[in-house]
Order: sequence, then C-alpha cells, then structure tokens
Amino acid sequence: MARNLKWIEQAKKDTGGKINHALDMVAVLILETGDPDGVYNEVLQLLHQVRAERATATTPATAA
Repeated sequence: MARNLKWIEQAKKDTGGKINHALDMVAVLILETGDPDGVYNEVLQLLHQVRAERATATTPATAA
C-alpha cells in the first residue's frame, strides 16, 4: 500500500498540481479500504462511464 501512495505523490508532482484533489481522494480511498487495486478499478470504471456519457451528450442527434 505504501508503494501505491508513493506513486500518487509522484503523480501529484508530475502533473503540476492539476489533478491533486482527485489524487488525494484516491489516496484516502486506498487508506480507508486497504484495497488499492479495488480503488483503481472503481475509479477507472467511473472515468470510463463519465467519458461515455460525455461522448453521448456531445454526439449530434440524427433525424429519423
């Protein structure tokens, strides 16, 4: 688990603070659950869902 938290800290530095809040939330979830893989899987699933919803919302409707 410590290795995962170190990766998150490095990612915060590498992104220049642009996604610090999201990374902090991931770190908190890892600490609370003790399941880094489960947290990553859940976050990725949510990101894919949001991406799909945005893609659907921006796709122009076709006339029937």
